[in-house]
Amino acid sequence: MAFVNRKTRELNAKIVYVGAPGAGKTQNLRTIAKRTEEKHKGEFVALGQGSGKTNYFEFIPIFIGRVRGFHMRLHLYALPGRSGYAASRRMIMKGADAVVFVADSDPAHLQDNLEWLKTLRAELGGADVPVVFQFNKRDLHNAISSEQLKGMLGVNGHPAFEAVATQGYGVLDTLKAAARTVLDRLAEA
Repeated sequence: MAFVNRKTRELNAKIVYVGAPGAGKTQNLRTIAKRTEEKHKGEFVALGQGSGKTNYFEFIPIFIGRVRGFHMRLHLYALPGRSGYAASRRMIMKGADAVVFVADSDPAHLQDNLEWLKTLRAELGGADVPVVFQFNKRDLHNAISSEQLKGMLGVNGHPAFEAVATQGYGVLDTLKAAARTVLDRLAEA
């Protein structure tokens, strides 16, 4: 749940990027960090990273300025996609205000996407956390169409964006949509 301090007019929200190994979660955070001015971001932290894979999590705080009269800070996390880190994922998922599900557009990874979406739903345990979908690696010559991915993943009206995280395409649009879901939820409360 977002932390709102009405006295200091501060709002802190947690957005977690999840998906199969290699889908592009880390690349999303790195692209966001690269495109954010130094004065608007904290330190990029990667815990347990070795051999290019996320073992525990990656994190970066982003200060997006005043939104609806509050100074808003987003705490962005990328979770490990590899199996064997379920406890780490559950710990980071706790208190998430929004989730970005990064799907790999490579047909060879369709089953991985489906399995990790099932894992995400199990880890949410019925919690009402908004999910934004990102179809990454749209630059692949054999990419699964966005319409097919929407159907296969059961997007059902959730925001969905095409992306090429290595080039920055769609990354900030995805983040803005996730932040918007948090703000909309707070406005309803």
